[in-house]
Amino acid sequence: MSALSPERWQEVSPYLDEVLSLPEDERCAWMESFRAQRPDLADLLQELLQEHRAAALEQFLERAPVQNASDSSLTGQKIGAYTLISRIGEGGMGCVWVAERSDGRFERRVAVKFLNFSVAATGGAERFKREGRILGQLAHPHIAELIDAGVSGNGEPYLVLENIDGENIDEYCDRHKLDVDARIKVFLDVLEAVGHAHANLIVHRDIKPSNVLVRNDGHVKLLDFGIAKLLADDTNPSATTMLTIEGGGALTPLFAAPEQISGGTVTTATDVYGLGVLLYLLLSGQHPAGFGSQSPVELVKAIVETEPVHPSEVIALAEDKELAEKRATTPEKLRHQLRGDLDTIIARALKKAPAERYASVSAFADDLRRYLKHEPISARPDTFAYRAVKFVRRNRSVVALTVLAFAAIIGGSGVAIYQARIAQRRFQDVRKLAHTFVFDLHDEVAKLEGSTKAREMMVETGLQYLDNLAKNAGSDLELQREIAAGYMKIGAAQGYPTQPNLGRVADAMASYRKAGDIYERIARKNDAYLPDLAAFYRSYAGLFRVNNQPQRARELYEAAIQIFDQVRAHQQLDPEQENLYTRAWCNVGDIDEDVHKYRMAWTEFQRCSELAHAQLNRKRDQESLTMVAQAAERMGTAAQELGHLREAIEAFDEEENAVHELLAAEPLNPRFHRLLALLYQFRGRVYFTDAYPNYGSPEQALRDLRLYLETAQEMLQRDPNDTSAQNSVAIAEGKVSYSLQGSDPPAAIRLARDSIRMFDQMIASKGDYLHAVSSRTEGLRRLGEAQLKAGRSAEARSSADLALAASRQMSQAPNDRANLVEALILAGNASAATRDLARAESLLREARDEAQKIARSEELTSLIPLARAEETLGAFYLRRHRTQDARACYQRLADLWNQFPESNEYVQRQRGTSKRLLGSLP
Repeated sequence: MSALSPERWQEVSPYLDEVLSLPEDERCAWMESFRAQRPDLADLLQELLQEHRAAALEQFLERAPVQNASDSSLTGQKIGAYTLISRIGEGGMGCVWVAERSDGRFERRVAVKFLNFSVAATGGAERFKREGRILGQLAHPHIAELIDAGVSGNGEPYLVLENIDGENIDEYCDRHKLDVDARIKVFLDVLEAVGHAHANLIVHRDIKPSNVLVRNDGHVKLLDFGIAKLLADDTNPSATTMLTIEGGGALTPLFAAPEQISGGTVTTATDVYGLGVLLYLLLSGQHPAGFGSQSPVELVKAIVETEPVHPSEVIALAEDKELAEKRATTPEKLRHQLRGDLDTIIARALKKAPAERYASVSAFADDLRRYLKHEPISARPDTFAYRAVKFVRRNRSVVALTVLAFAAIIGGSGVAIYQARIAQRRFQDVRKLAHTFVFDLHDEVAKLEGSTKAREMMVETGLQYLDNLAKNAGSDLELQREIAAGYMKIGAAQGYPTQPNLGRVADAMASYRKAGDIYERIARKNDAYLPDLAAFYRSYAGLFRVNNQPQRARELYEAAIQIFDQVRAHQQLDPEQENLYTRAWCNVGDIDEDVHKYRMAWTEFQRCSELAHAQLNRKRDQESLTMVAQAAERMGTAAQELGHLREAIEAFDEEENAVHELLAAEPLNPRFHRLLALLYQFRGRVYFTDAYPNYGSPEQALRDLRLYLETAQEMLQRDPNDTSAQNSVAIAEGKVSYSLQGSDPPAAIRLARDSIRMFDQMIASKGDYLHAVSSRTEGLRRLGEAQLKAGRSAEARSSADLALAASRQMSQAPNDRANLVEALILAGNASAATRDLARAESLLREARDEAQKIARSEELTSLIPLARAEETLGAFYLRRHRTQDARACYQRLADLWNQFPESNEYVQRQRGTSKRLLGSLP
């Protein structure tokens, strides 16, 4: 037959595995059933099956070779299209030969690696060869090319690899006496190679110096990428234990991660650990497990339990002049250079728990690049002193001038306050200057690209000013009010989530507490300051909400509403206060929506909407229109969560009208474009999603979701550094991918990969913040679902396992449990597609068990995970001809919807679906 493209191989390969796993007398019936389901693939699969039978008749796999590959007398023997020349190496996994192409098509020297294990079954041999061809597509300048994979006559697998003339990375660095920075630059090439493979969902599992070669020109080549995937047994993917390690598994004990030793799940975090060991070795010359030789038991204990000594401390203990000379320095200077950031970076990569390591290789690389540029690293505590030191090293002259100017402000204010009685005018001048610095200058600087470090210094200086001023404010209530507002401003710059901030939430909390103490004190003395106190409570609550303290946030929002009600009973609120009062009602609803109290949220959003429309009727301005749009958005999401889909669409239509009116007045306002993007996302969700009540129409969803993606892309194009826009694009790609799974699986796969890649970049640049990590996990799930729809079962299983491992690491909040249910369902379906039926059933039953915990809530949305789990498990049983088990699932599904106390269009549709499923059973 003619050669197949890699894509065609991937499509047909899982079905070939499945039919080959059946006894010969069952294959004919299976093929007839398959032909009815996939007529487009049936002829190709039949042809491949016939070729397999012909090969089996010739017994070409069973013919034993005359000699073993480790026998040096094999020189001149042919392996496929290559002739063996000489053996160049041997290790625990096998031996390596240099070979030449001998079929006359072209000339090339390669390395042929024979692996020390046998492929027991013909199906396993075929899978090994097919996986080798697929992994051959992993093209990267720092990854040694995997040219081919095959199986010799006695069932001994071999790999045909690019022949690299180089030496182990540690030996190369030592021979060239590379200093620490130069070694890091070489290591960054290794990280780039590993990151590329991770983006293609391939984990190395055996990173060590002998698998990283450096040519004489300094070019890095990573070897054996994908071999672990080739060695993996898809039908029994349990993790490797120490027994199998010592038996020659696809890893090296000295460079194994704790989860490989203890039998945990192997993920990309496993490679992060291996890379951490390699960097530790390159910089310190020692292994993190300790000095000298160790027994296997001691080695296991060191890797699994013992925290490694910091590299700088290793250097201090060793005082090895020769080791330091190989790094172009002295022991003392080397210890000083490793201490601090490099100790911290390596310690994070070597965390025992995978979830505590860098979330991605790109995040690891980003911190090393920051170190080389003398910038703050993400793994370091984000203290002002630390970041200021980094800033000073890069901007000495600017800092000197700035400090002098700020010192003048601080000193001047202190002198002025001290001499207030005799120099009141000077005090007011300095106060005005400092007020401008805290309130106005910071906001202007925040608009400048790369201004974070300068803002950090301004925030610290502003705090000093406020603290000095607060000590001398006396009984001046207006001055105290100004100081409190200053503390809020500083707190917002330190870590308020909805505006540019420094990510220091704890510091923000401390500044807000100072402001609160002042507001409460002056409000007790004069009722005129009650609106200020209410505004403070509403703003302060947002910090607790983002810090996952919903109850405290709700108490503060309610306190703000009560104070505003108290003021409204005696006087008319001004427009700004009225707007804050309306927002507080929306915010209370936000909290209830966060904790899945959707009926309460609906009531509170209705109140918010009423106030917003009243505000608009009094004055049709930008703030009123914006409030109407935001209230309508909340009404739409709450209506969907309650199953009122028509009302949800009506609310989003109202929001769209308001947003377009806002954009007509200010076409370039990014705030309004973000409102429009969110509108498209939420309206698309009403038509199709797996997490909320919906119409079940991916076609209609695509209309809005594509507009969501286009709007987000336009926002990002206008401001490439806008993190919010980056996040919106990545989320939108995942949403569009999900809606395309049924109609265009290849496009769905591409979009899911793009989404994952963007989240990787955000995690690398912004740190492992929870939202990006959670969204990346959802992206992995969307990728696995699309691959499953495309018939790429093996790839789907790999993606599903990564998504499941990540979901298990997330916290156990209700939203995360729902995501875990979806990950378990995907992993179960992928396992079933790869014929691992026992694992599939176990995962699907676990999904149902997890979903039952969520369904204890009476909210409609909380029932959806359980409904999906029961329906999926029932379908699994039905395909296995286990009719009674399927009937039990479908009956529980019907009971779930019939017993729900409310009725709406969504619930009615689910009742009809469950009834049809029961009726379809024989």
